[in-house]
Amino acid sequence: MSNSTRGSNNYGSVSAKPQQRDDSTVIRRTLVEHGLRPVDDGNSLSNKGSTVAAIAAMNQQHKDEQRDLQDLNAKFATYLDRVQFLEDCNQRLTAELLNLKQNWGGDADQFHSTYGPQLEAFRRDLDQAINDQTLQELKIKRSDIDTYQLQTQIDAIDPNYDAYHLNKLKQELDLSCLTLEDLKSHVDKSFTDLGRLKNLMDHSLQDVNSLKNELDNQQLERIIIANELQTLKEHLAFQCSVYQVQRADTLSLNTPAIDPSTFYRTELAHAISDIRRDFEILFQTQTNELESYYQVKTEQVREEIETENERKRLLAAEGAIEVLDPLVLSSSIRDSQNELLSLQSDHKNLQAELDAIIDDLEKIQNEQLRERESYEREIVLIREDIEDKQNTISSILENNVSLRFEMSTYRGLLLSEENHINRMAQGS
Repeated sequence: MSNSTRGSNNYGSVSAKPQQRDDSTVIRRTLVEHGLRPVDDGNSLSNKGSTVAAIAAMNQQHKDEQRDLQDLNAKFATYLDRVQFLEDCNQRLTAELLNLKQNWGGDADQFHSTYGPQLEAFRRDLDQAINDQTLQELKIKRSDIDTYQLQTQIDAIDPNYDAYHLNKLKQELDLSCLTLEDLKSHVDKSFTDLGRLKNLMDHSLQDVNSLKNELDNQQLERIIIANELQTLKEHLAFQCSVYQVQRADTLSLNTPAIDPSTFYRTELAHAISDIRRDFEILFQTQTNELESYYQVKTEQVREEIETENERKRLLAAEGAIEVLDPLVLSSSIRDSQNELLSLQSDHKNLQAELDAIIDDLEKIQNEQLRERESYEREIVLIREDIEDKQNTISSILENNVSLRFEMSTYRGLLLSEENHINRMAQGS
């Protein structure tokens, strides 16, 4: 009974671990995930070639797996036949053991009691050794399959991919170097344009300052002409008042003892001195205002020049220690472009202001020219009027003298006639 049980245990071990013969092979099927190596989308031909190679590798692997399954089915059929043969042998040996037990039962029990524990220990060691051998064979088979699959994947990999990718990276590096050189040249050109625009802006500022000075001079000349016109108007009013006084004196037949040449010369000298004093006061005030204005403007320009020189010095110092970093370079390019755009905008604004100032200056010059012409015409008319009035006054004075002479003559005649009448009256 114990032998039968032991035989059944051996049978179980044989069916579970079929490694008692050297030609028996156990293959474990494992699921291996195959992945496709991603290829850059930039080259469609390379992607197509890699895909075709991967599909061919998968087809080859499928065929190999089918062949392995067929081999496993054949080995499994052989294994079943072997198991059937072993079961028949086991039954036959069991029957023989029963016969031997019946014939030699006592000795067998004695041997079993004596050597049974050692046989059980040997049997366990043998089973453990068989299990270890089976595990090692399984590991070897698994490593062979993994090696085959890895070799298949390696064969499916495009050997020219790395070289292609390296060449592409080199091309990108060369393109980046060319772009960097282009950016450097663009930066140099931007700095050149910036300097040119700064020089142009300086010239424009100088032109604006010169135009401002010319405008101030024109305004000063206009003020002088206005003062002269005011002087002439006052002189005209004075001459008119003198004319009215003289006319009133003439009409009233008064004979004041006034020397016309001395009177006009004295009054004209007083009027001219008053006008000159007022004009000198006005001119001194305007001169002081212009000096203070230009002094403030000069200080502002000096401070701006010092600030600009300090900024240029700081930029030069920073540029001396600056590291040519692409990010910093691109940032400085953007800043330079923004500054260039702002300077261009300022230049346009200054140019527009300059054009407006030139237009205003032309308008002012034209207005001053027209005003000067009108003033000259008015002066000519005033002078003609003064000459006419002087001629009228001269004629009136001549008439006054002639009238006085006639009056004295008539008075003498009247006196002589009166004396004659008196003598005649006394004689009668």
